[in-house]
Amino acid sequence: GIEDEIVSLAYLSRCEYLLGQRERALSSSKRSIDLAKKHKHKLGILLSNLYYGKALINQDLDLAISHVQQSFDGLELLNSYHLIDAALTLSLMFVQLRNLTKAKELLDYVQNKSAFTYQRHKQLESRVIQSLYMRQQGLLGEAEHVLTYVISDSKESGYLLLARITNGYLENLRAANLLMYAL
Repeated sequence: GIEDEIVSLAYLSRCEYLLGQRERALSSSKRSIDLAKKHKHKLGILLSNLYYGKALINQDLDLAISHVQQSFDGLELLNSYHLIDAALTLSLMFVQLRNLTKAKELLDYVQNKSAFTYQRHKQLESRVIQSLYMRQQGLLGEAEHVLTYVISDSKESGYLLLARITNGYLENLRAANLLMYAL
């Protein structure tokens, strides 16, 4: 039904973004948001906003944060499993803005969510973002330790690659963003 169409458009935007088709990704996300609003599909609106914000991450960071924050707030009320994704996306955005207090707050939030223990891939993603935060704080040894953990603990080649890219620090942040979005 309509829920499938809304969610499919949201996920389509993610695929288009990964293929480098940013305008199409934004268009699909926007259509998903409009359709979800038209049918008053709350979860669809929140999920669509999350993917719209992710598609904007390298174009308009303030607007991206606005959409992902709106998604995060609503997903928190619904206690949706997409909440962790929204929190990690926001924390990465705040690292980019060098708002390390907010980034740390979100990382701590993610670590304290009980459902988080069941999402192994999100634990690895969180540790990579933690390492970026630590590097911003000048804690290079601690950041290296966290990345070493991800590299040694990761059976998933995507996270292994992400940790290695991140090891190159912020000059590779765009590559890390793209890969994290893919995972």
